[in-house]
Amino acid sequence: VYYDITKQAYYGSHCPYAALGHDERGTSVVIGFGMVVSKEHAHPILCQALPGGQNDSVSVAPTLELLQAQGLKHLTMVMDRGMTAKANVERARAAEYHVVGCVRGWNETTVSYAAQWPGDELEQQAHIVATSHEHAVYARAFTAPLMGFENIRIAVVESLVQKAQERQARDLLLQELEGPVNKQRCKELCAELGRVISPCKGRRGFRVDPAALERERSLDGRFLLFSTDLSLDGRQMYETYFAKDTIEKVFRTSKGDLSLGPVRYRRQDRLDAYATIIYLAYLLWSWAERR
Repeated sequence: VYYDITKQAYYGSHCPYAALGHDERGTSVVIGFGMVVSKEHAHPILCQALPGGQNDSVSVAPTLELLQAQGLKHLTMVMDRGMTAKANVERARAAEYHVVGCVRGWNETTVSYAAQWPGDELEQQAHIVATSHEHAVYARAFTAPLMGFENIRIAVVESLVQKAQERQARDLLLQELEGPVNKQRCKELCAELGRVISPCKGRRGFRVDPAALERERSLDGRFLLFSTDLSLDGRQMYETYFAKDTIEKVFRTSKGDLSLGPVRYRRQDRLDAYATIIYLAYLLWSWAERR
């Protein structure tokens, strides 16, 4: 199943769910709606109203409780990287649910994981995965400690298109930095190349760090996915995670074709009822599409 939150503009004077937040218009007063949909046919499983200013990660624990209350067992949940903090993954495992997500940020451990295979070992036919844009990536999985878990499934994913773009962009910046450049532009270039620049004595006050540059080149076009289900391979992890576009389409349909909004209700019980209307409307829509 896929879980995500959308924000809907609120038009009114007061509401317990309304708060300053972000929607497609920018910063405004919004109400959140959290939805869980199935991978197959995008049938809605859950829809609830949420405080508009609440961090999305906070909503995971009560969502897990609602799913358990429905008697749903052995789910695999896919969420945005902002929701897959260690505490939320632990809560999902306590509910006997699995989680597939994207690893957030780089540290010494994740860099070593992502760079463990050189290009010729990763870029092989056995690891290729077709994407929806007539391109392909390479995904290779292994089991290792991560996020405090002794064993977790990790996939190193590499996009050759993104790899070429990142490498060319950085090389062009380095070439510009080596030539005659004014102080303002030099400062801008150093900021963009921050991870491969180190301070040193001399007229310029910095140098390109060869070790840092080699590390960056080894990470070009790469990112990490994780799964608590140790049976998944790299292809399955990639296809499962990136099918999360399903729920974005659900939100677009709800706001577009179903015209659910703007929201003007003030009372909490009416907003909870409105969330039920959203659920029922998309349930009928998804069944019609399935037929």
